[in-house]
Amino acid sequence: MTPRHVIARLIDVSIGFPSNDGTVDTVVDRVSLTIQAGERVGLIGASGSGKSLTALSLLGLVPPPGAIVGGSIKIQGTGILSDSDSNKRRLRGATIGMVFQEAESALNPVLTIGTHLKEMVRRHRPNEGPQWREIAVELLKKVDLEPTRILKSHPHRLSGGQRQRALLAIALAAEPDLVIADEPTSSLDVLTQARMLGLLDRLCREHGLALLLISHDLGVVSSLVERVIVMLAGTIVEEAPINDFLDTPLHPYSQSVVATAQQASPSETRATTSRPAQSGCAFANQCPLCIPECKQSLPDLTTVGAGRAVRCPIVATGVDQ
Repeated sequence: MTPRHVIARLIDVSIGFPSNDGTVDTVVDRVSLTIQAGERVGLIGASGSGKSLTALSLLGLVPPPGAIVGGSIKIQGTGILSDSDSNKRRLRGATIGMVFQEAESALNPVLTIGTHLKEMVRRHRPNEGPQWREIAVELLKKVDLEPTRILKSHPHRLSGGQRQRALLAIALAAEPDLVIADEPTSSLDVLTQARMLGLLDRLCREHGLALLLISHDLGVVSSLVERVIVMLAGTIVEEAPINDFLDTPLHPYSQSVVATAQQASPSETRATTSRPAQSGCAFANQCPLCIPECKQSLPDLTTVGAGRAVRCPIVATGVDQ
């Protein structure tokens, strides 16, 4: 198989927020991940596990007073942490498109969907600026929205599903290489969820897009991705090809996530977790394999085979590599 070039890479990225005592509270701890051209990656974990912050770091959008306090980020091979704001803004559209979880908050309420699309086309495709309306009409058709009405509509005039699809059209307007979809179905009913996932699948295939799909719902992720990354309390605890993960999850936390997904209905397959331990593995208090060392220091993320890694010394020692 011909190697695919790397679009985005995080290397040991840590994100922190200042605490009341003057120290920095690290909420994402030494996260590394790579997304290749055309690849579909799922990032799963419970609320508060650091999934969205990890994605926002790729765009230089970590909300203040939070900040990236360690590691490096490369987009198309170029480090961006010391890059100018103008270059970061260019990357947000031309290389990486974002579909935010809360579409109503992500869209400017005083602008029509047509204006959103016009600004995106003119900023990132200036040679085609005069043709923005034709481009916008085609994009809205691609996401199954009726262009005549949607172009002149403000966000509050649309349903939740329509807003999410409009966001997807806006993300595609700059012709990115990678789309990040952050919980794109979490506020939608089951039928609308299926429609949104079908759109993501079709558009990724038609445009050759890479996808980073963020969700607490393993069922949503497993239907679209080829590789899954599991986060727990700000760290990656497992990475694996999706079929291997579903068949044989390695980390005890991953095993609980898969077991819950197999027992629940599709709308109930949420990742769950305990509160982080004071030190060491955040799953230690619930883990049947826990030894004293697990509570004393955070285990390393260990490669255990092709495309597989796990943050558990007990499991890693027992895996046949």
